[in-house]
Amino acid sequence: MEYVMKGRPKIVCPNCGARLMNAADKEVKNSTVAEMPEQKHKYDYFIYCKKCNTYIGIKSNLKRVLSNI
Repeated sequence: MEYVMKGRPKIVCPNCGARLMNAADKEVKNSTVAEMPEQKHKYDYFIYCKKCNTYIGIKSNLKRVLSNI
């Protein structure tokens, strides 16, 4: 059994609906797109869904600026 933090927004597989990963907050979840890859060059990274055995392309539109560094 894997540890899942309750109340965290989840990014789910578009094919089967299984949880792929937890998002940091709702802003990150809303700006992240998980979809079936059609063109490999337009995604930031890929995740393999363990439930349906499909590669999922992940693209984030969130541009955060770290001002405290």
